[in-house]
Amino acid sequence: MNPYVGLRPFLEDDSLYFFGRDEQSTELLRILHETRFLPVIGSSGSGKSSLVIAGLIPKLLGGFLVGNRDAWRIATLRPGDGPLHSLANRTRRAFGDTEDDAASAAFEQELIDGHTGAFLDYVGAHIAPNENLLVLVDQFEEIFAFRGSGDDDIETIDRVKHATRAHRREEAAAFVDMLIGIAERRTQPVYVVLTMRTDFLGDCDVFFGLPEAMNRSQYLVPRMARRQLGQAINGPARLMGTSVAPRLLDQLLNDLGDRFDRLPVLQHALLRTWDYWESNGGIGQVDQEHFNAIGGLESALERDAEQALKGLDQREVRNVFKALTDTDIRQRRVRRPTLLGELVNVAGASIDDVEAIIQRFSENGRSFLYQRKAPSKADIRVDISHESLI
Repeated sequence: MNPYVGLRPFLEDDSLYFFGRDEQSTELLRILHETRFLPVIGSSGSGKSSLVIAGLIPKLLGGFLVGNRDAWRIATLRPGDGPLHSLANRTRRAFGDTEDDAASAAFEQELIDGHTGAFLDYVGAHIAPNENLLVLVDQFEEIFAFRGSGDDDIETIDRVKHATRAHRREEAAAFVDMLIGIAERRTQPVYVVLTMRTDFLGDCDVFFGLPEAMNRSQYLVPRMARRQLGQAINGPARLMGTSVAPRLLDQLLNDLGDRFDRLPVLQHALLRTWDYWESNGGIGQVDQEHFNAIGGLESALERDAEQALKGLDQREVRNVFKALTDTDIRQRRVRRPTLLGELVNVAGASIDDVEAIIQRFSENGRSFLYQRKAPSKADIRVDISHESLI
């Protein structure tokens, strides 16, 4: 088994291999207990999602927050597909309700009509006496792309598009207001955590009440100290009964330098270094010869991408990756989760060819791309695992 996760964020099941962040996880726990509303802010590649999912959540599940309520329901969502729909659907799933489009749509309408009160009424009717609910909105910055710029001129766009954009702005505002209200009203044991890139902080003032709420409790993910980075590098190997050689550990720390945004690239290089060490017998320490053989920090990602590309149509691959990225109105490069059917259209390829591309760039630990589970192929949404790929 490979104890390094590569480009993708750490998941709950990876918490055993999540080293170097214990102090930060404990601080998140403290803030969440005090405020119930916790925005976790960090630059791309700083590990904010992993910190919440593999750091904070295991502590919650361990019963460290509320003594007499030690069980947790967790609703994890991203707002880009439609924030109120995602909130309704994921909350129902958190409480074990079956997949039912009609029931989810009905609950979504209740949220539109009854706002925060409707959400808390639903929680009150379903939550057990010893339970809490955590609403985790991962990649909260997607709400700004969903909302749009707000600078639309009705003279330059058609009425249908203008109405759609107005509806989206209204839904985004209702969603944000609901998140703040859920945490503030405290009639039910509901806690809200957001993760967001720091370069979107200035956008928060488009929502009434959001800057004030964030000022009260936001957590800016700090740079990992050299000691903590050493734990993150060596801890997983030691857990597997070996270790990273001291000279390789020093090389990694020096190569990483102050580039905090390269943590996913580091994880990917460690993933491939472990694979190489294991394929060569898995004897002794993981050392420089294994790390250098896979290309080091500078080339491991590129080599893996080139390997994945072999035998595929480069034009189709290029079109798929271009469709999965976007540039917002402030010229920031962002991920753009896209439906499988749309990727087929923009790639100019068959669905089998596009699925082959997705599989190639997600298999064998690559996780360059991933798909969100869906009841049908038409609903499958594909995404890039991390902005570092862009």
